[in-house]
Amino acid sequence: MVNRYEVSALILRLILGISFFIHGLTKLQGGIENTVGWFSSIGLPGFLAFGVAVLEVAGEVALMLGLFSSGFLPCSFC
Repeated sequence: MVNRYEVSALILRLILGISFFIHGLTKLQGGIENTVGWFSSIGLPGFLAFGVAVLEVAGEVALMLGLFSSGFLPCSFC
């Protein structure tokens, strides 16, 4: 029997992952100039916006797959 905690964690990971993935994808597909401008306005180099957008997309795919969660890490069995 699957633990209710595991099922609820999966649902939460999928919902958050999909919503953040869509946010990062729209940033990459055409809105990156706005993010570059905002980064520049707060004193950060504008090129960091590209790294943030890529990490947003890659991180949310990892979140949806459960990578780096306690059940995935080999150390969790120690």
